[in-house]
Amino acid sequence: MNTEQRFLFDTFGYLVIPNILTPEQVDQLRSSADSEDPPLHRGSAWRQLLDLPQISPVIEDLVGNPDLPQAPLIPSFRVDHVYVHTHVRRGFPGIDLHGGWRSSGGSQFFKYHDGRFYNGLIVVALELHDTTPNGGGFCCIPGTHKSNVSMPNEWRSFANGVHPVVNGVSAHAGDAIIFAEVLTHGTLPWTVDNPRKTIFLKFSPHGTSWSADYYKPEEFVKYSDRGLPECFPRCAVWFRGPLDSVSTSATQCFSGQNSYPQSNGQLWISPRGQHVRITDSWRTS
Repeated sequence: MNTEQRFLFDTFGYLVIPNILTPEQVDQLRSSADSEDPPLHRGSAWRQLLDLPQISPVIEDLVGNPDLPQAPLIPSFRVDHVYVHTHVRRGFPGIDLHGGWRSSGGSQFFKYHDGRFYNGLIVVALELHDTTPNGGGFCCIPGTHKSNVSMPNEWRSFANGVHPVVNGVSAHAGDAIIFAEVLTHGTLPWTVDNPRKTIFLKFSPHGTSWSADYYKPEEFVKYSDRGLPECFPRCAVWFRGPLDSVSTSATQCFSGQNSYPQSNGQLWISPRGQHVRITDSWRTS
Protein backbone atom coordinates (compact mmCIF):
# COMPACT_ATOMS: atom_id res chain seq x y z
CA MET A 1 0.00 0.00 0.00
CA ASN A 2 1.22 3.46 -0.76
CA THR A 3 1.17 6.32 1.74
CA GLU A 4 -2.14 7.71 0.45
CA GLN A 5 -3.88 4.33 0.65
CA ARG A 6 -2.62 3.71 4.17
CA PHE A 7 -3.87 7.09 5.34
CA LEU A 8 -7.28 6.68 3.70
CA PHE A 9 -7.84 3.20 5.08
CA ASP A 10 -6.71 4.15 8.56
CA THR A 11 -8.97 7.21 8.54
CA PHE A 12 -12.10 5.90 6.80
CA GLY A 13 -11.89 2.09 7.01
CA TYR A 14 -12.20 1.53 3.25
CA LEU A 15 -10.51 2.11 -0.11
CA VAL A 16 -11.64 2.10 -3.72
CA ILE A 17 -9.02 0.77 -6.14
CA PRO A 18 -10.01 1.31 -9.79
CA ASN A 19 -9.62 -0.97 -12.79
CA ILE A 20 -8.76 -4.15 -10.93
CA LEU A 21 -10.56 -6.24 -13.54
CA THR A 22 -10.25 -5.86 -17.30
CA PRO A 23 -13.42 -5.45 -19.40
CA GLU A 24 -12.90 -9.03 -20.61
CA GLN A 25 -12.75 -10.30 -17.03
CA VAL A 26 -15.87 -8.34 -16.11
CA ASP A 27 -17.77 -9.86 -19.05
CA GLN A 28 -16.61 -13.37 -18.19
CA LEU A 29 -17.55 -13.03 -14.54
CA ARG A 30 -20.91 -11.46 -15.36
CA SER A 31 -21.78 -14.38 -17.62
CA SER A 32 -21.28 -16.93 -14.82
CA ALA A 33 -22.33 -14.80 -11.85
CA ASP A 34 -25.72 -16.54 -11.65
CA SER A 35 -24.28 -20.05 -11.64
CA GLU A 36 -25.41 -22.35 -8.85
CA ASP A 37 -21.89 -23.75 -8.45
CA PRO A 38 -19.80 -22.46 -5.52
CA PRO A 39 -17.86 -19.41 -6.75
CA LEU A 40 -14.39 -21.00 -6.66
CA HIS A 41 -15.68 -23.93 -8.72
CA ARG A 42 -17.03 -21.82 -11.60
CA GLY A 43 -13.79 -21.72 -13.57
CA SER A 44 -10.24 -20.42 -13.43
CA ALA A 45 -11.40 -16.80 -13.83
CA TRP A 46 -13.01 -17.07 -10.40
CA ARG A 47 -10.06 -18.74 -8.70
CA GLN A 48 -7.68 -16.15 -10.10
CA LEU A 49 -9.52 -13.50 -8.10
CA LEU A 50 -7.79 -14.79 -4.97
CA ASP A 51 -4.41 -13.51 -6.13
CA LEU A 52 -4.95 -10.38 -8.20
CA PRO A 53 -1.63 -8.50 -8.52
CA GLN A 54 -3.11 -5.15 -7.47
CA ILE A 55 -5.01 -6.63 -4.54
CA SER A 56 -2.82 -9.25 -2.87
CA PRO A 57 -0.16 -6.78 -1.63
CA VAL A 58 -2.91 -4.64 -0.11
CA ILE A 59 -4.41 -7.65 1.69
CA GLU A 60 -0.94 -8.63 2.91
CA ASP A 61 -0.58 -5.17 4.47
CA LEU A 62 -4.06 -5.09 5.98
CA VAL A 63 -4.69 -8.59 7.27
CA GLY A 64 -1.43 -10.47 6.95
CA ASN A 65 0.64 -12.20 9.58
CA PRO A 66 4.04 -10.77 8.63
CA ASP A 67 5.95 -12.78 11.24
CA LEU A 68 4.82 -16.19 9.98
CA PRO A 69 7.96 -18.33 9.56
CA GLN A 70 6.81 -19.30 6.04
CA ALA A 71 6.12 -15.76 4.80
CA PRO A 72 6.52 -14.67 2.04
CA LEU A 73 6.64 -18.16 0.49
CA ILE A 74 2.97 -18.65 1.30
CA PRO A 75 0.35 -15.91 1.63
CA SER A 76 0.15 -14.48 5.14
CA PHE A 77 -3.65 -14.33 4.81
CA ARG A 78 -6.34 -16.82 3.84
CA VAL A 79 -9.75 -16.55 2.18
CA ASP A 80 -12.48 -17.02 4.79
CA HIS A 81 -15.45 -17.15 2.44
CA VAL A 82 -16.63 -16.01 -0.99
CA TYR A 83 -20.13 -15.20 -2.21
CA VAL A 84 -21.89 -13.26 -4.96
CA HIS A 85 -24.83 -10.83 -4.91
CA THR A 86 -26.90 -11.05 -8.09
CA HIS A 87 -30.34 -10.34 -6.64
CA VAL A 88 -30.09 -6.54 -6.53
CA ARG A 89 -32.53 -4.97 -8.99
CA ARG A 90 -34.57 -1.77 -9.13
CA GLY A 91 -36.76 -1.69 -6.04
CA PHE A 92 -34.32 -3.65 -3.85
CA PRO A 93 -34.82 -2.12 -0.39
CA GLY A 94 -31.19 -2.30 0.63
CA ILE A 95 -29.43 -4.06 3.47
CA ASP A 96 -29.49 -2.39 6.89
CA LEU A 97 -26.32 -1.09 8.47
CA HIS A 98 -24.31 -3.81 10.19
CA GLY A 99 -20.75 -4.59 11.22
CA GLY A 100 -18.82 -3.70 14.33
CA TRP A 101 -16.67 -5.79 16.59
CA ARG A 102 -19.22 -6.34 19.37
CA SER A 103 -21.35 -8.78 17.37
CA SER A 104 -18.50 -10.76 15.84
CA GLY A 105 -17.34 -12.90 18.74
CA GLY A 106 -13.89 -11.37 18.34
CA SER A 107 -13.28 -12.42 14.73
CA GLN A 108 -13.73 -8.87 13.40
CA PHE A 109 -11.32 -6.26 14.66
CA PHE A 110 -9.11 -3.37 13.59
CA LYS A 111 -5.84 -2.33 15.17
CA TYR A 112 -2.77 -0.34 14.18
CA HIS A 113 0.44 -0.84 16.13
CA ASP A 114 4.11 -0.16 15.43
CA GLY A 115 3.47 0.71 11.80
CA ARG A 116 1.34 -2.34 11.04
CA PHE A 117 -2.35 -2.88 10.38
CA TYR A 118 -4.15 -5.80 12.02
CA ASN A 119 -7.61 -6.75 10.75
CA GLY A 120 -9.74 -9.76 11.59
CA LEU A 121 -11.75 -9.76 8.35
CA ILE A 122 -11.11 -7.72 5.20
CA VAL A 123 -13.64 -7.56 2.37
CA VAL A 124 -12.83 -7.10 -1.32
CA ALA A 125 -16.05 -6.22 -3.15
CA LEU A 126 -15.57 -6.46 -6.92
CA GLU A 127 -18.28 -4.57 -8.77
CA LEU A 128 -19.40 -5.97 -12.12
CA HIS A 129 -21.64 -2.96 -12.92
CA ASP A 130 -21.26 0.76 -12.29
CA THR A 131 -22.64 1.96 -8.97
CA THR A 132 -23.35 5.51 -7.82
CA PRO A 133 -24.56 6.76 -4.42
CA ASN A 134 -27.84 8.02 -5.91
CA GLY A 135 -28.46 4.65 -7.55
CA GLY A 136 -27.66 2.53 -4.51
CA GLY A 137 -24.94 0.07 -3.60
CA PHE A 138 -22.26 -0.06 -0.94
CA CYS A 139 -22.45 2.46 1.87
CA CYS A 140 -20.82 2.95 5.23
CA ILE A 141 -20.29 5.32 8.12
CA PRO A 142 -16.63 6.26 7.55
CA GLY A 143 -14.33 5.83 10.51
CA THR A 144 -16.57 3.47 12.47
CA HIS A 145 -13.98 0.69 12.27
CA LYS A 146 -12.49 2.49 15.29
CA SER A 147 -15.76 3.09 17.14
CA ASN A 148 -16.03 2.45 20.86
CA VAL A 149 -19.65 3.55 21.21
CA SER A 150 -22.60 1.68 19.71
CA MET A 151 -24.41 3.28 16.77
CA PRO A 152 -27.89 4.64 17.58
CA ASN A 153 -30.27 1.84 16.69
CA GLU A 154 -32.65 4.14 14.82
CA TRP A 155 -29.94 4.77 12.21
CA ARG A 156 -29.67 1.10 11.31
CA SER A 157 -32.70 0.64 9.02
CA PHE A 158 -33.24 2.43 5.70
CA ALA A 159 -37.01 1.92 5.87
CA ASN A 160 -37.53 5.51 6.97
CA GLY A 161 -34.68 7.05 5.00
CA VAL A 162 -30.90 7.16 5.09
CA HIS A 163 -29.23 9.09 7.90
CA PRO A 164 -26.97 11.92 6.66
CA VAL A 165 -23.87 10.36 8.22
CA VAL A 166 -24.17 7.35 5.87
CA ASN A 167 -21.83 7.69 2.88
CA GLY A 168 -22.58 6.03 -0.46
CA VAL A 169 -19.46 4.83 -2.28
CA SER A 170 -19.22 5.02 -6.08
CA ALA A 171 -17.45 2.37 -8.14
CA HIS A 172 -17.21 1.44 -11.80
CA ALA A 173 -17.39 -2.06 -13.22
CA GLY A 174 -14.04 -3.69 -12.51
CA ASP A 175 -13.27 -1.56 -9.45
CA ALA A 176 -12.63 -3.03 -6.00
CA ILE A 177 -14.03 -1.61 -2.77
CA ILE A 178 -11.83 -2.86 0.07
CA PHE A 179 -13.15 -2.38 3.58
CA ALA A 180 -12.83 -3.70 7.11
CA GLU A 181 -15.79 -5.88 8.07
CA VAL A 182 -15.74 -4.14 11.42
CA LEU A 183 -16.69 -0.91 9.63
CA THR A 184 -20.40 -0.12 9.95
CA HIS A 185 -21.69 -0.69 6.41
CA GLY A 186 -24.69 -1.73 4.36
CA THR A 187 -26.33 -1.57 0.94
CA LEU A 188 -28.37 1.44 -0.15
CA PRO A 189 -31.73 0.89 -1.84
CA TRP A 190 -31.28 0.21 -5.58
CA THR A 191 -33.03 2.80 -7.76
CA VAL A 192 -31.66 2.28 -11.29
CA ASP A 193 -32.49 -0.13 -14.11
CA ASN A 194 -29.10 -1.85 -14.35
CA PRO A 195 -28.60 -4.72 -11.92
CA ARG A 196 -25.93 -4.82 -9.28
CA LYS A 197 -23.69 -7.87 -9.39
CA THR A 198 -20.92 -7.95 -6.82
CA ILE A 199 -18.35 -10.57 -5.87
CA PHE A 200 -17.39 -10.54 -2.19
CA LEU A 201 -14.03 -12.04 -1.23
CA LYS A 202 -13.41 -12.06 2.51
CA PHE A 203 -9.92 -12.56 3.89
CA SER A 204 -8.73 -13.24 7.42
CA PRO A 205 -5.55 -14.07 9.32
CA HIS A 206 -4.62 -17.74 9.35
CA GLY A 207 -5.66 -18.20 12.95
CA THR A 208 -9.18 -16.74 12.94
CA SER A 209 -12.43 -17.56 11.18
CA TRP A 210 -15.72 -15.73 10.83
CA SER A 211 -17.40 -18.41 8.73
CA ALA A 212 -16.34 -21.21 11.13
CA ASP A 213 -15.33 -23.28 8.12
CA TYR A 214 -12.23 -24.02 6.06
CA TYR A 215 -11.83 -24.95 2.43
CA LYS A 216 -10.75 -28.56 1.90
CA PRO A 217 -7.64 -29.19 -0.24
CA GLU A 218 -9.08 -32.35 -1.76
CA GLU A 219 -11.87 -30.32 -3.38
CA PHE A 220 -9.31 -28.44 -5.49
CA VAL A 221 -6.95 -31.23 -6.53
CA LYS A 222 -8.76 -31.57 -9.85
CA TYR A 223 -7.85 -28.03 -10.90
CA SER A 224 -4.53 -27.59 -12.68
CA ASP A 225 -4.64 -23.80 -12.99
CA ARG A 226 -3.33 -22.99 -9.50
CA GLY A 227 -2.78 -24.44 -6.05
CA LEU A 228 -5.02 -21.97 -4.21
CA PRO A 229 -2.78 -21.45 -1.16
CA GLU A 230 -5.01 -18.59 -0.01
CA CYS A 231 -7.68 -21.17 0.83
CA PHE A 232 -5.71 -23.18 3.31
CA PRO A 233 -4.46 -21.86 6.65
CA ARG A 234 -1.50 -23.53 8.29
CA CYS A 235 -3.71 -25.19 10.89
CA ALA A 236 -5.73 -26.82 8.10
CA VAL A 237 -2.71 -28.75 6.78
CA TRP A 238 -1.52 -30.30 10.02
CA PHE A 239 -1.81 -33.84 8.79
CA ARG A 240 0.48 -35.52 11.33
CA GLY A 241 1.37 -32.67 13.66
CA PRO A 242 2.32 -28.98 13.61
CA LEU A 243 3.60 -27.55 10.37
CA ASP A 244 7.35 -27.20 10.72
CA SER A 245 8.55 -25.52 7.58
CA VAL A 246 8.30 -24.80 3.90
CA SER A 247 10.79 -26.09 1.34
CA THR A 248 11.16 -24.57 -2.10
CA SER A 249 13.19 -27.48 -3.50
CA ALA A 250 10.50 -28.25 -6.07
CA THR A 251 10.38 -26.84 -9.56
CA GLN A 252 9.80 -23.10 -9.83
CA CYS A 253 7.20 -23.26 -12.56
CA PHE A 254 3.78 -24.57 -11.61
CA SER A 255 3.42 -27.83 -13.50
CA GLY A 256 -0.29 -28.35 -13.01
CA GLN A 257 0.34 -31.66 -11.22
CA ASN A 258 -0.58 -30.36 -7.80
CA SER A 259 -1.59 -33.02 -5.30
CA TYR A 260 -2.28 -33.39 -1.62
CA PRO A 261 -0.78 -36.69 -0.36
CA GLN A 262 -2.16 -36.50 3.16
CA SER A 263 -0.83 -39.91 4.13
CA ASN A 264 2.75 -38.66 4.35
CA GLY A 265 1.99 -35.21 5.68
CA GLN A 266 2.81 -33.26 2.53
CA LEU A 267 0.95 -30.57 0.68
CA TRP A 268 1.80 -29.04 -2.66
CA ILE A 269 0.63 -25.51 -3.29
CA SER A 270 1.51 -22.84 -5.79
CA PRO A 271 1.63 -19.33 -4.37
CA ARG A 272 2.21 -16.73 -7.05
CA GLY A 273 3.38 -19.29 -9.60
CA GLN A 274 5.91 -21.00 -7.32
CA HIS A 275 5.60 -24.71 -6.59
CA VAL A 276 6.10 -25.11 -2.85
CA ARG A 277 6.25 -28.23 -0.71
CA ILE A 278 4.95 -28.16 2.84
CA THR A 279 5.90 -31.16 4.97
CA ASP A 280 6.13 -31.99 8.63
CA SER A 281 9.23 -34.09 8.12
CA TRP A 282 11.58 -31.38 6.82
CA ARG A 283 13.02 -28.95 9.33
CA THR A 284 15.01 -25.76 8.94
CA SER A 285 18.16 -25.30 10.95
